[in-house]
Amino acid sequence: MFKNPNHFNILSLDGGGSWAMIQVKALRKLFNDSDAGHLRGHEVLRHFDLSIANSGGSIVLGALACNILLKDIEDVYLQEEKLRQVFRPAVSDAKKVTSWLVKLLQFDINRYETTGKRTGLLELFNGFERDQGGSTLKVDDLLSDFYQKEGLRLVFTVFDYLKNRSSFFRSDIDSLASKLGLFNQTDKVNQASLLDALHGSTNAPVLYFNHPARIDLDPTTDNPMWGWDGAIGGYNNPSLAGVVEAVANGVALDNIRMLSIGTGLVIDPVQYQLSGKKLLYKRFKVNGLLSSRLSRDILKMAKSIVADPPDAASYIAMTLMFPGAHIKDTQAVNKRFIRLNPMMKPKQSSYSADILGNLKLWDIADENMFEGIEVEPNSWEVMSMAETRLARFANIDIDAIKQWEINLINRFCECWMDGKVNNQSVRGPYGGDQPGYLGQVSFQEGCDAFQEW
Repeated sequence: MFKNPNHFNILSLDGGGSWAMIQVKALRKLFNDSDAGHLRGHEVLRHFDLSIANSGGSIVLGALACNILLKDIEDVYLQEEKLRQVFRPAVSDAKKVTSWLVKLLQFDINRYETTGKRTGLLELFNGFERDQGGSTLKVDDLLSDFYQKEGLRLVFTVFDYLKNRSSFFRSDIDSLASKLGLFNQTDKVNQASLLDALHGSTNAPVLYFNHPARIDLDPTTDNPMWGWDGAIGGYNNPSLAGVVEAVANGVALDNIRMLSIGTGLVIDPVQYQLSGKKLLYKRFKVNGLLSSRLSRDILKMAKSIVADPPDAASYIAMTLMFPGAHIKDTQAVNKRFIRLNPMMKPKQSSYSADILGNLKLWDIADENMFEGIEVEPNSWEVMSMAETRLARFANIDIDAIKQWEINLINRFCECWMDGKVNNQSVRGPYGGDQPGYLGQVSFQEGCDAFQEW
């Protein structure tokens, strides 16, 4: 049933929109792809018994499943023109009518067209160079064909808009996990194409795409499924779902090995200030002074789906894999559970915010990290309370499509792979020098652990 009876390897790819560039670059490094780029998707996926992904990670996994060159996948994330194929602006009548309300609330809604995203995904995948003489499967083929014809066990996380529950699109339609409680889904999902799975999994709601993604599972009826991004169900980091999928299919916990790749993290310092005896309800973050109000809380809620859940998922998945033992034998844990995710650590800058009583601003630790990259609309030298280098970088959203944003993410990833940016821990203080620390301190440490697989 599985590739190796002694090991069950899982690849887990977080959501993160344009930041999924990090995952492609990491995989190319892990598998020693040449600069010319000869590594194809199936060469990566053959090393894993199960591959699971959400949102931006789903696009990466879908391209791997179609056996696309990793270099070509990375090129998509490096080009503004390519990313705009997926992020197509939405201008609806409702948005025009409520433009005054948008201005009043000081936030934009529904930036992108959902139906345009599906069209864009199809055009994007059809534009890839195919492997002549290799797999003939395409993005609009049945998802189940990727398991039945190529042996690829794939899972994509989606949130069912009408049922208010998570759904899982699987290439292995006989997976025993599909019979278990919340992991269950109707047989109609078996009729989904890879494109259907990608369209649903990448449909970040509220702030991003303007409608749930329509997925026509039964072409004989007008009764579609409507999907949101799987992060709504708590699966932006789907590693925990991957472990459950394996265990449900009879895999022993001792045999599971996990490679989980994220899409970047910026530590967000918070400071408070007392005014007399009252603690002001204001937070001094990397992106400036924030007060709680409806419009900002809606924005925060929409973006929080890619924040804490990834951190929690890694630790819970690890705890399941190593019940009661993970504190005692950290070396054994770190060999079988690899979490790769670049983490930007801040430092206090010499600039202060007088409005908050000289509270210090935060900036990037390496002030030269982004040297030479032109940034709009102001240069790095323009400093204000809300715009240190760290603030500018931290405010790059998951829908980063401007070239300067793309360039910053690319530089951030390269610095991480070169050892200049820390790797996110699974548990413990950042830095790796404290008792009880779990995870790989650096990208290279993760690479070394993976090479032992």
